[in-house]
Amino acid sequence: MKKEICKMTGFTFKTTNDKLIIEMPINNLIRGLESDPNNCWNEIPRVTIDRKMKREFAEWVVSNLQDDSDEDENETFVGKMLANLFNRIYEGFENFAIYHEEDEE
Repeated sequence: MKKEICKMTGFTFKTTNDKLIIEMPINNLIRGLESDPNNCWNEIPRVTIDRKMKREFAEWVVSNLQDDSDEDENETFVGKMLANLFNRIYEGFENFAIYHEEDEE
C-alpha cells in the first residue's frame, strides 16, 4: 500500500492494487469551509459549523458528494470531479494510458 498525506488539507490518500482510499478528517473539512475565501467577509467567516454537530456535517458532505451537481443534474459531484481528472488523461500523455489514433476516413 502506498500512502500520501496532503500537508495543505490533511487528507490521506492510500492506494492498493484494488482500491483508492481517501480519508478526510472532519475537523479539516470544517476548517476548510470556515476559511474558504467564498465564506469570508473581511476575513470573518459568514458560516461556521457547530463542533457538537460535526458528525451531521460529515454525513451532509457524504450525501452531497453523491448528489447531483448544480451545473448538471445527470452528474454527481464525485462524477464531475472524476470527469475533470479523466480529462487530464485525455489531454496529457500519461505513461499508464494507451492512446489510440483516431481512424482517418
